Amino acid sequence: MKDKKNFRTCLLVVVALLLLALIVFIGYSYLAMRVQANIAPPQVLIHRPTNFTEVSLPNAQVVHATARAEGGVSRVELWVDGKFISAQDAPESGAISPLVLNTYWQPQGAGRHEIVVRAYDVNQVEGTGSILVTATEPEEILSADIAVDVGIDPLGLVEGDEIPSDMGTSGSPPQPSAGGDGSPGYSPGGPAAPPSADEVPPDPVVESHQSDNSRILIRTF
Repeated sequence: MKDKKNFRTCLLVVVALLLLALIVFIGYSYLAMRVQANIAPPQVLIHRPTNFTEVSLPNAQVVHATARAEGGVSRVELWVDGKFISAQDAPESGAISPLVLNTYWQPQGAGRHEIVVRAYDVNQVEGTGSILVTATEPEEILSADIAVDVGIDPLGLVEGDEIPSDMGTSGSPPQPSAGGDGSPGYSPGGPAAPPSADEVPPDPVVESHQSDNSRILIRTF
């Protein structure tokens, strides 16, 4: 009988100790959660790129962000569309504030992408910052935007100018217009007009030079 009573007593003591340990564990977890809830998470600021900006493919983009926490920041991570890209850890001396993340991200396709920066303090409390960017294909260069070097026409005409009515399409010089009497007219600065039928040209001057062996006649008009 005594053995049975001793066994029951020991069993009750063990159960009581287990219950006490469970109560202590629950109380400690609750207090830890309350303390963690009272700690402000790290503040994350993404400086570059800016929110709702457009980036061109296939250029790599610089991602620059800073994270601050009262007790220091131990790690900063870059995530894009739910995928881990890169991270920046605090120096071996310990957590610092601010902790700077400066890295590159290569867009993998056109469309909208979500960039998330996650920061952790010494208590592993997480703080996040996120932005949205849109990746676009490079614009095609239109032929109208390309400057064309147009040659200069020998007659001084450029593309778009009208050809004068007195000029043929072959680019020949203008023909002299007829005068009042039907004879060809000439501008004052043009070549001398030929004599009309009524005008008699002067007699040529003949100079004679006699030499010992020959005689040379020179006609001068």
